[in-house]
Amino acid sequence: MKRLSLEFASRVGPPQWAGWTLLAVSVAFGAHLGWSYTRLRDRIANEETRLAVLRARGLARNFTQVSMQPPGPEELAFARKTIRQLSIPWNGLFAALESTRSSGVGLLSLEPDPNTGTVTITGEAKDYLAMLSYVSNLANQSALENVHLVQHDTDLKDPRLPIDFTISAVWLDRR
Repeated sequence: MKRLSLEFASRVGPPQWAGWTLLAVSVAFGAHLGWSYTRLRDRIANEETRLAVLRARGLARNFTQVSMQPPGPEELAFARKTIRQLSIPWNGLFAALESTRSSGVGLLSLEPDPNTGTVTITGEAKDYLAMLSYVSNLANQSALENVHLVQHDTDLKDPRLPIDFTISAVWLDRR
């Protein structure tokens, strides 16, 4: 019977050239990094000198100084309006619209007005039945009431003859 040799540690090491190659690449990378650093440091020093000369001549503007004036009434009103719009719970409206999706209807725009509580929905339907079904399904949503078809028009330029429509509704959960 032949003797089985189970030697897991190899006596042969990695090739010598790999270590020397890695050392050469590391030295080259370090040299390039040092060269780039000195170039950048010299460039910064030159620009600082140039800026100091311009400031001495009075030609440089100091862009870092900002006047801290209190905001005016228009800015405050705009900030309040933005905060009010961001704090509106949009999830209820979006959930109502997503739950009434229809294969024959595509929504083109949604214009909510949180101040008046109305929402205007513009869309396109493949036919009258799809449009009327969408309006009916939208009227059954608990987040909306007074859902009305405001206008509709057949697009005669398109060979599919889609129907463009606008729906108006009152948005209940707008706080």
